Amino acid sequence: MNTWHHVTHGLHAILFIIEIEMRQIVQKKNNNVKLLSNRAMVVNGHCNEFYKKVMLIEILSTIRELFNDVTVFYATHLPVDNEIYDYVDYVIYNKNNPIFNKDVYTQFSEHCYWWNSWVFKPEGNFRIMRNSQYHGYAHHILLNDATAVVHNQRIDYIHYVNYDVRLELLPTLEEHYNYMKVDDYDVVSYQFFKDGMGTEFFSAKTNVAYECICSVLTVEEYEKFGKAALESTYKMMFNGKKNKNLGFFQPEKGENINVGRLAFDFRETLGSVVPLNSNIDGVLVIPYEQNKIKRINVMNSHNKIVHVTMKQFDLYNEELKSDNFILGLNQWNELYPGPKTRYIKVFFNGKEKTFFDLENKFNWGKVETI
Repeated sequence: MNTWHHVTHGLHAILFIIEIEMRQIVQKKNNNVKLLSNRAMVVNGHCNEFYKKVMLIEILSTIRELFNDVTVFYATHLPVDNEIYDYVDYVIYNKNNPIFNKDVYTQFSEHCYWWNSWVFKPEGNFRIMRNSQYHGYAHHILLNDATAVVHNQRIDYIHYVNYDVRLELLPTLEEHYNYMKVDDYDVVSYQFFKDGMGTEFFSAKTNVAYECICSVLTVEEYEKFGKAALESTYKMMFNGKKNKNLGFFQPEKGENINVGRLAFDFRETLGSVVPLNSNIDGVLVIPYEQNKIKRINVMNSHNKIVHVTMKQFDLYNEELKSDNFILGLNQWNELYPGPKTRYIKVFFNGKEKTFFDLENKFNWGKVETI
């Protein structure tokens, strides 16, 4: 919208045109007006370890280097270090991090989120299963919060970026922007599997994102799509919109190559007993009982090779036994905890990953014959 303004300065009359931008003013000095950019970068992260904070700083600093005119939002479930504020315009902090099968239990989550280990033995073939702790709803809540704030600031375009996205992808956001602004696409995203859209790195017109993402708030509204994966859920959320599908990321490597540098990364706070994660850096660790014998199945589902050390401790934290073995991709091994074993400490490639209580029934899976 253009409007005419008449300004008198002494005996001189100056007639000029100012384009009225209906967004927040950042700075106004004389006739120089700086507004929030009409492009938002929504970076989301759960940076609970130092190396993750380093990756976040890399993403934010690279965004600032590449893009002169963007408004940067950081959405997180964790408190933010002061250094982050040097790179962002807004921080959106929601301390709630509702994880399925950890904080949120529903009929849907208990039946849909599973990790499975397939064990083939001479005496019979088995499937060992355990509920998965899934972050899809928590991730969605972050995007919901951020989208609502961006929409309220009357910004027209949003780029959604996970904190661990590969840095070489960031320049391609200019292409995303042109697809939306010039070619009038509503959404720009990579394909993920056959029925999903990439949710770690995508762009959308704000009004479309607000309509699709912010209309889903409760767990019941999220689960009505009937899909376990966030990627499949978002594909259905944006169904009917004009979507520029960029195809698979690095299709020569497969259909589900992550645009993020971290995948299946579930490190816990070390040095204390914690609930067992379903998947630890692409390795499944599932305690179960069969024929009245307690076992721990360890299956490498995503790594070329992993060196595993599992130490058994008694009630008084005295070490009882240490097992060491190597697993190639899709290989498994089973351990038999002793009668006095209470705690298990797990190391991959010499690094501690988790320390869990074998008596906590939450940590146990189940087995069925296949």
